[in-house]
Amino acid sequence: LQVFLPTSFRSSYISSASSLYYAHMKAVIREAYQPEFAEPITNLTVPVGRDATFQCMVLHLGGYRVGWVKADTKAIQAIHDHVITHNPRVSVSHDDYSTWNLHVKNVQEEDRGMYMCQINTDPMKSQINYNHAMSPLPVNMTRYDPCNSNAVMRH
Repeated sequence: LQVFLPTSFRSSYISSASSLYYAHMKAVIREAYQPEFAEPITNLTVPVGRDATFQCMVLHLGGYRVGWVKADTKAIQAIHDHVITHNPRVSVSHDDYSTWNLHVKNVQEEDRGMYMCQINTDPMKSQINYNHAMSPLPVNMTRYDPCNSNAVMRH
């Protein structure tokens, strides 16, 4: 028994099958290359007045975006290349879309807190680190000498 299909039916069937195959392969590739963090972000201890750089390393970012949020206040700092906060001391940079940096110049006490690096996947992926803004040491502080019990801190 032979079945003859019209040419238009055959080409639309082949076209549909190849579209399904393409969609399936695209989903497989997308799943295999979901963005992920390359390593944990580290906590920072920065003296007041110095600059801080938070670093977030991401693999397979593709069309997704990286964002920075000050987690304890839920204040969005930056999304991808764009600074959102109105704080002029904050900037962002990246290295080949894999290393994302949040820069805070002239760190102040109010910069202390938890900072979150996010990837806008569904569900969202995130990592948190802590910035400890340390009070600066007095400029005229004497080093402690265990042999000299008269060492004092001058104000």
